[in-house]
Amino acid sequence: MSADVLVYDGKCGFCTWWADYFARRTALETVPYAELTDNVRERLPEDYEDCSHLGRDGLGRILSKDEVRGTDE
Repeated sequence: MSADVLVYDGKCGFCTWWADYFARRTALETVPYAELTDNVRERLPEDYEDCSHLGRDGLGRILSKDEVRGTDE
């Protein structure tokens, strides 16, 4: 996996549209939930399917939505 990864709901048309948009315009790798390994899935929040997630360092670190927004204290 590349350094930065967007994990998203591949069954959601809205999510897939945005994932494709970012994949075409950035260096982000996009991976739908269905393609995640069990190891990565276990590291996501319990309610991971409620939103997309940004993984850094090849998913060595998964940022919360507040960290992505810059509102995490």
